Order: sequence, then structure tokens, then C-alpha cells
Amino acid sequence: MKKLFLAVTSLCAGFCLLFTSGVSAQGVNDFIINSFSADYVLSKESAGGKLLTTEDIDLTFAGNNHGILRAIPVDYKGWNTKIQIDRVTRDGANEPYSTYDQNGNLVLKIGRAERTITGHHTYEIVYEQKHVVNFEESTPEFFWDVNGTQWSQTFKEVSATVHLPADALGEKEPACFSGAFKSTSHDCRYEKSGDQVTFATTKSLSPRENLTIAVPLKAGVFTPPDRKDFINDNITNLLLILAGLLIALGAALVWFIKGRDYGGRGVIIPEYQPPQDVGPAEAGLLYDYRVDSRDITAMLINLAIKRYLRIYDNSKKILFFKTKNYKLELLNPDYSALKTHEKQLMEALFSELATGKVIEMNKLSKTTMTQAIEKIRREMQKNLTDRYGYFEKDAKKLGTGMIIAGFIILFGSFFLHMSGSIIGGILAGFSLILFGKIMPRRSHAGTETYEKIKGLKLYMDTAEKDRLKMMQSVDRPYAEPSKSVEFYEKLLPYAIA
Repeated sequence: MKKLFLAVTSLCAGFCLLFTSGVSAQGVNDFIINSFSADYVLSKESAGGKLLTTEDIDLTFAGNNHGILRAIPVDYKGWNTKIQIDRVTRDGANEPYSTYDQNGNLVLKIGRAERTITGHHTYEIVYEQKHVVNFEESTPEFFWDVNGTQWSQTFKEVSATVHLPADALGEKEPACFSGAFKSTSHDCRYEKSGDQVTFATTKSLSPRENLTIAVPLKAGVFTPPDRKDFINDNITNLLLILAGLLIALGAALVWFIKGRDYGGRGVIIPEYQPPQDVGPAEAGLLYDYRVDSRDITAMLINLAIKRYLRIYDNSKKILFFKTKNYKLELLNPDYSALKTHEKQLMEALFSELATGKVIEMNKLSKTTMTQAIEKIRREMQKNLTDRYGYFEKDAKKLGTGMIIAGFIILFGSFFLHMSGSIIGGILAGFSLILFGKIMPRRSHAGTETYEKIKGLKLYMDTAEKDRLKMMQSVDRPYAEPSKSVEFYEKLLPYAIA
């Protein structure tokens, strides 16, 4: 479960990052680190140990700078160290700073953007952490990177002092390593004095080089963190995830009560005629809640059957390839008898209302057609909802509100910079958007018409071929339909939709 919230990182990959934020003639490397000393006080107040760190960074700026950046990894061995900054000073006086999260680090931005400094300065940073003892080895140890491998400057001196509880030092000898990442060099020394161990480099460290220390600890002095500690440390994240889960379940419940389709008769009876006053594209929308390319094609074919336009297939075959090209000829520029969405399609196709006007479909503006289809979709939805009452208004409004709320939660969760808010936000946001999208439902009248459309589809899927064949027989057994061409033209757009 820890892996769901925390990225498991090692402090050995670089404990700190230091850059100048000012611009000078010498760039970001225009300072020298005279010494970097860290004082660690390790106590057993909490599971995994509690660490009080005091860092003194003595440096000399060669040019004008605004300050420094100091990055401290948030996690250690899969546990959040709960970093708490106590104070930041420069030359003994409090120094302003701000923090932000970046790549698993808590970054301290120390200094003022409106002020520049130069010359020799000493920074002191004091902070506390938890869960810092490594229990992965045969015996517990304090294994720590002092300065990290991300520096662009040379360190003249790096030192560290570790203060342990009484009788906490293990039987094994301490160890230290220096150099680049994973280096096994020992250009360093240590000295034990009671419950204190001091480490220091024996030569300067080049850029990207680090001092790593290892202090063995007695078994039983420090207790490893357990599930209870994990819950206590991540209670806010867990509550945020729980909130996201509850919102997701709530969205599903709202859909079940307000958005789930009515059952209807449950028995589909073959229908020989389309529902009255429901065009092919409207039937497609009522059937699957979408207005897709097939519905637009069905509307176009239906307008051709009504003699408003004529369709020419000018497709050509060149070797094994076929280029599709259709032309449309306007036959009737009087759109007064058409429904609004049909008028919108005709107006998008023909900019000039002149009988005999011919346009090529592959030369139509994609932007214009996309905008027209969106208007058609809205008009059809409005018509089936307001005029015929086939869709419920309240469900549509509720679904829209859920989608808006989902996007707000989804994007807002990332601003908290917490794993719990992100996971909870994703659970809640996507659930609200998903159930909001499927929230619109057919009314009882819409369900009845939908079943008639399914009945028409059932008829066309199973009986049309045999019926059309039998219509040519003298002793045809069916009373209707009687005219095959008219019947075929009438059903063709619905079959496409």
C-alpha cells in the first residue's frame, strides 16, 4: 500500500541540490564551497528514528547572486520522512525562503529575488525528519548522504557529526565513502568518541562527488515503523483517497437512481415502419445517445430521397487504389418544410441557394462542417428533449453539472502536491465525468420509441431480404409493404443510422 502513495527513493542518489539563481558573467558556478558541515542528532522518539539536522554551508560568491537552492529528498526507503524546516539563516540572521516540490524533493529557495549578494557568506539550515534508520541490512544502521552528487562546485571540506542515544552504537565499525555515485573510495576518515561519530573528507571533492556515511546501530534500540505508523504518517492522504472513493461511489449511485435507463417492455417486436416524426439521424441519436458520421450520412441520404439534393459518385480507381469523391447538386432551395437540423446541414453544404448548384464534398471546409455538425447535434438533442420529451431534462442538467465538477476536482487535485489528493482527485474526477457523460437518459416515452427503433432494426436484420423477395411473388403472404422501391428508399437511411 505504501507504494501507492510514496515513490521509493534513496538518499544515495543525491541528498541536495545547490544552484545560484542570479545571472552573472560567470554563470551558475560563480561561487566556491569552502566547507559543508552537517550535525546529526539521532533520537529514538519515533519509529524509525527522529533526526535533527543542522547544516552549515560556508561559501564565497564571485559575482552577484540572489541566494541558493537546497533540495532535500522527501522519502527514505519507501517512507515519508516528514520534513519540517525549523530555521534558515545567513550570517546569523534569519533569511527568507520558500519551498516547492520537485522530483521527489522538498526544495528550499533561499534569498530574495529583488536583492543580490556577493562575497563570503555562511548559511545555516535546521530541519527535522522521521524514519531515517535503515532496517534493510542484517543490523540497523544510519546510512546517509551528506552533501549528495548533484553539486556543480568543488567542496574543499565536507564533514559530519552523528550524535546517538546512549549505548546505541553497534559493534561493527562505522564506514564512509567518497566520490561519484556508487563510488567505493575511502578518501575520508572517522573518529568515535562515546556515542558520537565524526566523519571528514581527506581531500577535496570534485563536482558531482559526495560523502556517504554509515553508522552501525544496536538491534532493538530503534523500532522499525509499522502499518500503524504508516497510517499516522499518511492520514491526510488516506482521507483524501477515501473522499475520492466516496465521491466515485456517490457518482455511481446518482447514475443508478437518476441516469439508468428505464426497463421498458423488455420484449422487442419487429416494426415495419420507422417511429412517427423521428428522422434517421434522430433515430441514431435516440438509439446510442450519439450523433456520429453514420447519422449525418443517413440524414444526407434522406434529403436526397426527399429530392432536396442529388448525390454523384465521382470516385476513381487508379491501379489498386480508389479515390473517393462525391458531388452534391442542390435540387430544392426551399428549406421551409425541413426540420431545423436538416436546414443546418443544407446551409452548411450549400452557401448559395441556387437550383442546380453543384459542390464537391472533399472541398468543403472541415472547420465549417465540424461547427455545423456540433450545432446539429445540439439541435437534435434539444428537439428530442423539449419537443418530443424523449430525453429527461433533469438528467441532462445533472450530468452536465457532474462533468463540470469532475474536471474541477481532477485539475484542482494536482495543486495540493499530495499523492492522496492526486489519487483521490483522479478517482473522483474521472468517475464524475464518466457517469456525467452517461447520465442523460431516455424518458418513458423515449424508451418506448427506442424499443420501436430496435424493432425496426430487428426487422431489417432478419426479415427484409425475404420480404423484398416475396413481394415479387403473385401469392405474396405479407400484406405490407406493397411497393418495394418506395419501401427500400424509406428504410435505407434508417439502416445506415
